[in-house]
Amino acid sequence: DLRTLIDENAKKKKENKLNQSRKVLGSNQECLYNCSCWDFIGEDRNWDLIFLDHKPMRRRVKDAKRLLKKTKLLLLHDTGHFPENWMDMPLDFLQTSGHAWDDRPAITDKSKISLLYEDPGYPFGVKMPVWTTLIQGDQDQDGTLFRAVLDVLKRYRKEIQSIYNTYNPDKKGFGTHVKLLTVTALLTSGDILEMGSGHFSTQLLHGIVQEEGGSRVLVTAESNTEWLQKHAGLQADFHQLVCVQACEKDEDRSINS
Repeated sequence: DLRTLIDENAKKKKENKLNQSRKVLGSNQECLYNCSCWDFIGEDRNWDLIFLDHKPMRRRVKDAKRLLKKTKLLLLHDTGHFPENWMDMPLDFLQTSGHAWDDRPAITDKSKISLLYEDPGYPFGVKMPVWTTLIQGDQDQDGTLFRAVLDVLKRYRKEIQSIYNTYNPDKKGFGTHVKLLTVTALLTSGDILEMGSGHFSTQLLHGIVQEEGGSRVLVTAESNTEWLQKHAGLQADFHQLVCVQACEKDEDRSINS
């Protein structure tokens, strides 16, 4: 029963909050993980869920187009109507206010929490509400899984809000993806790819897969070695950490803070 699963998951997170030991690699050490670049991440298999929250932000739309063919569900953080569409959001996404993505069904959680985005076209930051968009991928051919997510979001609104309050009690903008990420992770059973590690998402996904007995693989890919080191203690047989070699062409001019 999904209601029981959600309730138990929230309770366990509230009790222990994943108090695991963390290994922090020395700053003078080379990355100990497999190195690659963003263009190749996720191409080795099909996924049940892909979560895009990596830097530079502008890469997310490009990688979404590539990876929608490889997954059942794709979740994209920091979407929205950016000035002059410098994120290159699809036209139908903008026209439908987040309900379509390149002719695919989509839904968008529009948080009232805002972040300051450094727009490359402006000499100053732009403060905008943080949106998170879920898109149906090619591997969910008949849309069964996507529709199941919509149903759960409607039926278990209070339980999902409880989980959100547990993981993001201070209502931080960087944790606004928790609702959609929790539901999509719980409703899938195959491998998960997280592009861009985070204080909220990495521990949440690790906890869900761990509680399932590690029966599937979670891959966390990150280009910031220091940030990846913060999650080194979560590496396990079921959780792979991948250090992504950043390219000069991907220099980030759109960091949100």
